[in-house]
Amino acid sequence: MICPGNGKLYIFGYGSLIWRPNISYTRSWSGYIKGYKIRFYQGTTTHRGTPQYPGRVVTLLPSKNKEARVWGKAYEVDGAEQINAAIEHLAEREMILGGYKFDEVSFFPRRVIHENPEGQQNESQLPDVIRAFVYIAEPGNDQYLGKAPLEVQAHQIATAVGHCGRNVEYLQKLVDFINSEVPKNDIRNDQYILNLWRLVKEYSHNAESHNDDKVSIKFINLTSANSVSSF
Repeated sequence: MICPGNGKLYIFGYGSLIWRPNISYTRSWSGYIKGYKIRFYQGTTTHRGTPQYPGRVVTLLPSKNKEARVWGKAYEVDGAEQINAAIEHLAEREMILGGYKFDEVSFFPRRVIHENPEGQQNESQLPDVIRAFVYIAEPGNDQYLGKAPLEVQAHQIATAVGHCGRNVEYLQKLVDFINSEVPKNDIRNDQYILNLWRLVKEYSHNAESHNDDKVSIKFINLTSANSVSSF
């Protein structure tokens, strides 16, 4: 893995890396990459599912719209020791256990306006674009589930559980990030996730109304709960 000449490594996360990077980093930013769309097409038989009942996690697909945006977080890792530790951790988490490979993308940090005590507004001092590494699961890997009707995807997410917890928690955390960090004008890029979330909630409601304990889901307030899951 090649690092920039300044001795820093930049990593973009659009799934569990948003809320649980589990690496040492110096700075992080919310922002987006262009030319991709996000889909729950990668299977998970460890973190959020089992071999018998695999869950679904997100990956990136090329979009026909080169201006399409996928929002997430980028992390700056500084120093050889921290970079080596981050690479080792992510290689196991994303590539060995997750079935992902790494690629390089252009990351655009979100511009944030700060107001000082005198009421003057200043835009945060950020680079316009950062070259960052990203992990992508492509068709052909052992855990890839691929496209399915949205109702089927929702059913799998609503019922799957792995050693990091319920698959639905993963989806809910993505929705929380969208609601808190993505500008309203950009939420149109996330309609797939929001539609999937709506179906998962409907499925949960219907399952609970039929007293089906096997598939009932307890939705939690992730903004106040302390989760120990890492994926």
